[in-house]
Amino acid sequence: MVLEGADPLLKVTIIPRSKGALGFAQYFLNENQLQSKEDLLDRICFILGGRCAEQHFFNEVTTGAYDDLEKAYNLAHALVVKFGMDKELGYIAFPDIQYTKPYGEKVEALIDREIKKSLMNVRNAPSFDCQALAPHQK
Repeated sequence: MVLEGADPLLKVTIIPRSKGALGFAQYFLNENQLQSKEDLLDRICFILGGRCAEQHFFNEVTTGAYDDLEKAYNLAHALVVKFGMDKELGYIAFPDIQYTKPYGEKVEALIDREIKKSLMNVRNAPSFDCQALAPHQK
């Protein structure tokens, strides 16, 4: 399975390297590349692969994918709030302000809904197929 928008994989291990981390993945990053919405959604799909593998191999969900979930959320948040790639909000990029938000409660609820929708759409996409791991299990 290849995701066009995901960064190429350099190294992956399931051997724990620190407390609380079950393993890691390292990627070749191409920082000079412009990324489309589809590229970012592919990257979210790729990031969520850790949770997918966890469910497949351990038959349960653990705290092991916490970092992956945080990365996926942050990327979905940026897609909606920073990059202006959400249809409902339109071409708006909100500034990063640490203690206050430059929008009201209704817009905040819309942002939360659109972030969740982005994450759920990735999970329901044909490219996000946890069953694809089955043939690779040894």
